[in-house]
Amino acid sequence: MNIAQHEIAGWKFRGKLEDFEENSPGDEFDLVPEPENPYDPCAVRLEFDGRHTGYVPRPLNEALIVLGVQNFQAEFVEIGPKGPILVYSFDSQGVIDEIKKNQAS
Repeated sequence: MNIAQHEIAGWKFRGKLEDFEENSPGDEFDLVPEPENPYDPCAVRLEFDGRHTGYVPRPLNEALIVLGVQNFQAEFVEIGPKGPILVYSFDSQGVIDEIKKNQAS
């Protein structure tokens, strides 16, 4: 289930817009929690091919942490007027399975 579509936060500090020109719609970015981040303990780093490209925007990062980063996907959509855009999808079945697993133990 798609829940949001946002620009990558902080991409300008990580490189140039040209760095995203080879991305195709549907390219998947890795979501990496950064609890040691001094600015935001809910920060979620975005990586593509092992390269740090920016962060999940603050309005979304806490939800990703609370619901489990492993239950989300981030896919490239396009380069928009303000920068690269990703769509964030949520695997609700993954959360349901995790709840059932915790209840069983």
